[in-house]
Amino acid sequence: MLTPREADVLSELAEDHATKQIAKNLLLSPETVKHHLKAIFAQLDVKSRRKRFRRRGEGR
Repeated sequence: MLTPREADVLSELAEDHATKQIAKNLLLSPETVKHHLKAIFAQLDVKSRRKRFRRRGEGR
């Protein structure tokens, strides 16, 4: 289950924002965003942004 902050990061990621833009929008450091992305990807069992969105689009 995602934390509320991970959900915020995921929402920004869904908008195709870069790490620096996510950090700026959420008032976080880029390193903190990277930490959240690693946790999100581990929970979704993906290794990269590209795979995450490719998997989300599967079955369409």
